[in-house]
Formats: sequence, C-alpha cells, structure tokens
Amino acid sequence: MSGTRKTITFVPPAHRALFEEATESGLKETDVVNRAVEVYRVVMKAQREGKRLVFFDGDGQTETVHIV
Repeated sequence: MSGTRKTITFVPPAHRALFEEATESGLKETDVVNRAVEVYRVVMKAQREGKRLVFFDGDGQTETVHIV
C-alpha cells in the first residue's frame, strides 16, 4: 500500500505521547499517527451524530469522553 507524505509539527505534549505510544506498543510512529487519525475520525463523526464515547472500567464506573 502506498501513502501520501505529509510534514506535520507536533506540540511537545503530542510529540511525547507519540513517542511513548510507539515505544510501549512497538509500532512505528507512522502507524501510531495513522491509527490515531482513524480513531479521531470515528469519534468526531459519532459526536456530530449526537453519540457519546464512554469508557467502562472493571468496577462498572464510566467516564464519558468529549473531544472539543
């Protein structure tokens, strides 16, 4: 599969998060960014449709996530 090259600038917290996720997951930074963009697209589309993203922990506690 071929892709399109982009040059992007990361703010320090995003760069740190990218580095940490790539290190912890063993994925290449490019793969982490590609996955993040796809997840962001799904979440934003759902929010526009009035849906919510909710995380459930093992104790049944929930946390609603809203990206602004």
